[in-house]
Amino acid sequence: MNLNLKNMKNLFTLLFCLQISALALAQQSDSAAYYQQKGLRRKQARRFREAEKHFEKAYSLAPSNSDLLVEWGFALLEQRRYREALDKFARAEQAGNKRPEVIEKSRHTFFEHAPMAGCHQILAKDAAGQDR
Repeated sequence: MNLNLKNMKNLFTLLFCLQISALALAQQSDSAAYYQQKGLRRKQARRFREAEKHFEKAYSLAPSNSDLLVEWGFALLEQRRYREALDKFARAEQAGNKRPEVIEKSRHTFFEHAPMAGCHQILAKDAAGQDR
C-alpha cells in the first residue's frame, strides 16, 4: 500500500512539473518580446519577409512598442518598400520614439526615395487631413 501511495505522489509531482513547463512555454510563445527577438534574428539573417511576420505578431501583442516599429521599418527598407517603412517610422515617432537614428533614417528615406514611393502625395494628404 505504501508503494502505491509513493508512486501516486511521484506521478502527481511529475504531472505538476509538466504542467508548469507547458504554462511557461505557452507564455513565452505569446510574448511580444519573444516574437520581436525572433524577428530581429531573421532580420540579421537577411530573411526580411520572415522577420516581418514576427514583427507583425509582436506588434499585435504590444502595439505601443515603438522600438518594434523601428525594427520593422528597417526590415522594410532592406526590401525597398519605402512607403511602408516610412509609415512604420512615423508611427514609431508618434508613439514617442525619438531615437536620432530613426528620425535620420526616416528623413533620408523620404528625401532619397519619395518620388519613387509616392511619399510626397502621402504627406500632402496627411497635411490636408485626408485619409490615405
